Amino acid sequence: MTFDHLSKGYPFVYYYRGTWYYKIKAMEIMSLTETAQLNKMRQTLIDVYLSGYAGMSEYAYTSSQDVWYYLKWLFRRSQGGFFLLLHSQLPRGFISTDPEWRDLDEKRIGEIHELVVTREFQGKGAGSLLLNRGIDFLCSKGHRRIGLWVGIHNYPAIHFYLRRGFRYGPVKGIWQRMYLDLGEITQKPS
Repeated sequence: MTFDHLSKGYPFVYYYRGTWYYKIKAMEIMSLTETAQLNKMRQTLIDVYLSGYAGMSEYAYTSSQDVWYYLKWLFRRSQGGFFLLLHSQLPRGFISTDPEWRDLDEKRIGEIHELVVTREFQGKGAGSLLLNRGIDFLCSKGHRRIGLWVGIHNYPAIHFYLRRGFRYGPVKGIWQRMYLDLGEITQKPS
């Protein structure tokens, strides 16, 4: 099952509420499956993470060492579901999924632990491409429901997920739980 509707149909240049936006065509998704690949890209991935979370330190690790430990945890949990977004052969974002996560009710769920895009690539379709790939991966592992946590005041991310069919779940501290029911998405016309 492919969710092409999440990344197709956008014009590459458009004007909205007084601002010009543009999409970048030459983006590709690469699967990161080897620990050696992760280690080789260590500093680049740390930089991507820190760029994506600039100005939102309440929801992010801020030291390079903490980010690196987090990236290694994400990679271990992903079981083949760690994907990089490349532009000009350089990582500009990544998504880490988890096909064996346990939700609040202890039931197995497809989880998106992290989706981050560098500042200069936000609003250009990069997040949609990564989300599309992560959903495809979790769907291939038999999931019909996807979950994630997002900061309660991270309004751009919340609206990003709402526009793509996610719905609100419970709030825990500074985190908002969100869910995507794949059955609902597949029934909507594209």
